[in-house]
Amino acid sequence: MGFKILKSGITRRWIINIFTIVFVTICVLLVAGSVAVRGYYVSSAKQALTSKSEIDAAYFEEFYSTEENLLAGVREYVESFPQREKIELMAANSVGRVTLTSSGFAPDDANPADVIEAISSDVGSFVGSNSYGENIIAVSHSIKLGGNVACVLRYVISMRNIQGRVLSVVLLLSGFGILLLLACYFSGRYFVKSIIKPLATITDTTKKIAKNDFSVRIDDKYRDEIGDLAHEINNMAAALGASEAMKNDFTSSISHELLTPLTAIRGWSETLSDPNMRSDDMIEKGMKVISAESNRLSAMVSELLDFSRLQNGKMTLNMTKLDLIAELEETVLMFEERAKKSNISLLLTAPETCSPVFGDAARIKQVFVNIIDNAIKYSYPEGGKVEINLFEKKDRVCIVFADNGIGISEEDLPKIKQKFFKGASSRPGSGIGLAIVTDIVNLHGGEFEIDSVLEKGTTVMITFPIMQTALPEDR
Repeated sequence: MGFKILKSGITRRWIINIFTIVFVTICVLLVAGSVAVRGYYVSSAKQALTSKSEIDAAYFEEFYSTEENLLAGVREYVESFPQREKIELMAANSVGRVTLTSSGFAPDDANPADVIEAISSDVGSFVGSNSYGENIIAVSHSIKLGGNVACVLRYVISMRNIQGRVLSVVLLLSGFGILLLLACYFSGRYFVKSIIKPLATITDTTKKIAKNDFSVRIDDKYRDEIGDLAHEINNMAAALGASEAMKNDFTSSISHELLTPLTAIRGWSETLSDPNMRSDDMIEKGMKVISAESNRLSAMVSELLDFSRLQNGKMTLNMTKLDLIAELEETVLMFEERAKKSNISLLLTAPETCSPVFGDAARIKQVFVNIIDNAIKYSYPEGGKVEINLFEKKDRVCIVFADNGIGISEEDLPKIKQKFFKGASSRPGSGIGLAIVTDIVNLHGGEFEIDSVLEKGTTVMITFPIMQTALPEDR
C-alpha cells in the first residue's frame, strides 16, 4: 500500500512538472514559430509586390508623356494583366478611387487606405482583412506626370497560400512536440521506475529493521546516491544488530550479576531467620556475606545510574583543583588488601609532586577504581602483578596501568570500550565499566588508550591536561 502511494505520488508529480514545462515550451515555440514564419512570408510577399509596383510605375512614367495616353496604357495593362491568377491589379484615379480591376469585379473598398497613402508618399501597403473577411496583402504605388499623381496601381494577393504554409510549419512543429512529449513520457517512466524500484526495496528493508530484523540487507548494486543510501542502511542494520546482540548479552549478564548477590542475601537471610541454624559464628559469617553482597549490589546499581546519566547527558561534574598523586594513592590503598589475598602485587610509582589538574575528584577516582579493579580481576591468582606509573609529559599528566593477566584478544580489543561489550571472558561484570571510564575521561578533556596481548597482559594509559593558570568555568 505504501509503495503504491509512493509510486503514484512520484509519477504524478513528475508528469505534472515535466509535462507542464515541456508543453508550455512547445506552445511558446509553436506561437513564436508561426508568428516568425507568417512574418517572413508576409515580408517577402510585400517586398515582391513593392518591387513589381516600382518597376511598373517606372515604366509608365518613362514611356508615357501625356495623362490621356498614360491612363489608356494603364487600362490596357490592367485588363490584360498576365499574373491575374496570382495577383489582382487595380487602378485608382488621382483622388484614390479605384476605377478598374484585373478581375473585372468591383473593388471591396472604393478608397483603400494604402492607395490614399501612396498618393501622399508614393508607396502604401496594407495587411489585414478586406470587407469580405478575406486576409490580403496590398501594395499601392503612384504614377506621376510632371510631379503630379496621374493614377495609382494597386497590387493585391490573398494570404491563403501564406496561411497554408504557416499551417504546415505549425503542424510540423506540433509533430515534433508530440514526439518530444512521448519521448519525455517513456524516458521519464523508465527514470521514475529506476528510482521507485530501489526505493520500494529500501522501504521494505527499513520496515523489517523497524521490526527488529537486523539480518536483512539491501542488494548493493546501485552506483549512485541510492546506492550510497542502501550502503548506509546496510551499515546501520549491521550496527543495530551488533548493538542489539550486545544489549541482549548485557541484559542477560546484568540479570545474572544482580541475581547472584540477591540470591546470597536472600539465602543467608532465610538461614539466619531459622532459630535452629542460628549461632554466633553463623550470624557473623552471614552478616559479612550480606554486607559484602549488598555493597556489590549497590556498586552495580550506581554504575548503571552513572551510565544512564552519561547516555542522557545529565552527569554533572564538580570541578576543582586536584592532586592526582593523592587521589591515586588513596585508590591503590583501597585495593591493597584485596590484591594481597589474591597473591597479586600492586605497585605504584609516582614522583613526590606533580602539576595539578582540573577535575571532579569523585569521578576521577571512579576511573581509577574501575581500571585497577579490572586489572586485579583479570590477573592470574598466583604471581599476578599490577604496576601503576604516574608521570608528566609536556602539558599532560599521564597514568599507565599495566598487568600481566589474561589480556584481550586482537578481535575484541577494538570493541572493549563499547557499551555492553564483555568479550569472551566469563568474569563477573556489567560490560559498561570501560564505556563509563571513556566518557568521564572525555568530559575532563583527557585521553584513554588501551593495548593488550592475549595471555600476556593489558596496558591502559590515561592522560589529563595540566590545569592552566586561569581556571575554566565550572561545569
